[in-house]
Amino acid sequence: MLQLASYDAASISTHTAFFHEHVSRTLGPHPRGTGPTTWQSFMTDDHTPVELSWCWSSTSPTPSVRYAVEAIGYPDLDQACTDDDPSSALLECTRDLAPGLDMLLAEHFTNTLTTSGSKRESGSGSGSESQIFLGFDLNKDKITVKQYFIPFQRSKKDNTTPLTTIMESLHTLPPQGRTLLQPLNKLTTFLSSPNQTQQEIQIQILATDNLPPTQSRIKLYLRNKTTTFPSVLNMLTLNNQIPLSAEMRATLKELWELVFGVLSVDSALGDGDMHPTAGMLYYYELGPGSVVPKSKVYLPVRHYARDDAQVARGLDAFLSRRGLGLGLGSRGYFEGVGELCEHRELESGLGFHTYISFACEGDRWNVTSYINPEVYHSSRDA
Repeated sequence: MLQLASYDAASISTHTAFFHEHVSRTLGPHPRGTGPTTWQSFMTDDHTPVELSWCWSSTSPTPSVRYAVEAIGYPDLDQACTDDDPSSALLECTRDLAPGLDMLLAEHFTNTLTTSGSKRESGSGSGSESQIFLGFDLNKDKITVKQYFIPFQRSKKDNTTPLTTIMESLHTLPPQGRTLLQPLNKLTTFLSSPNQTQQEIQIQILATDNLPPTQSRIKLYLRNKTTTFPSVLNMLTLNNQIPLSAEMRATLKELWELVFGVLSVDSALGDGDMHPTAGMLYYYELGPGSVVPKSKVYLPVRHYARDDAQVARGLDAFLSRRGLGLGLGSRGYFEGVGELCEHRELESGLGFHTYISFACEGDRWNVTSYINPEVYHSSRDA
């Protein structure tokens, strides 16, 4: 992915060495291996504990590479499910590549949104036991680290809802972090309005940058089971509290039609789908100096597109119409993603693509393709 995105040789060496030496060894036993019960990560629907992404913006000809992981344990299976937190250990390894790494906000959210105890004590589960993910945005010679907190276990322990758990955590932030909360009122007003119900919208993840609060963001991830385009516009704008121009609405409509392979946005994508990750995923970003949140929608192509080839062709068309692609525009997205998916044909099913996200601010937008490497479908040797 780094090569296809035209990172230079030094950057590729830096980032692949970090992944090989530090990240990959925290991912736990291979899903098709033997030994203790396999940990089922909430990261992806098939529990692969890694998600990769390319992010394009309207201001850059080539994408940046990002990835997120759940640190499960170490190669020694006696250590894989102990109380020693592999997420904390991995974070310590990032310090040389992550200037400005700051743990103030992350430590607060760890204390208020997660529970202590080993993965073995929590059980093998179906992914709902996952509590912390780490994200890495790859710049030329450094990384930006992000931390994601899944509050299910903490809310279960405290006998409350994930929304209550997260809101209590936000309202007990240390003083340095409270400046980030100014946009929160717009979101809470929207969620408490008569048109919204807890059955339709569920908060699932809180994330933050591992940077000083003055440089950081807090991001809240919510899922809405409704899959109509008007609902997406309503959620993105918090019922018109967040500006979204006619041009950006048209851009999102074009992306929707292309990646879902539909001729119009008049109908819902799915009806009554009870899968835990069905529906639309949104995030709302609280940042310093903002009075309204920034929003993003994650289009769940994994559930509603025909197959991965159709998703790839749709995104390829969207990007190429804007002069974007891979390799400084010399290679299209469809060709590039086909090189990544070596274990099967893109036409053979869904799941290699998980989401295509869209965010905008004014007349600037970014689109991200999220990819599941599907380690559950590869051999142990691979």
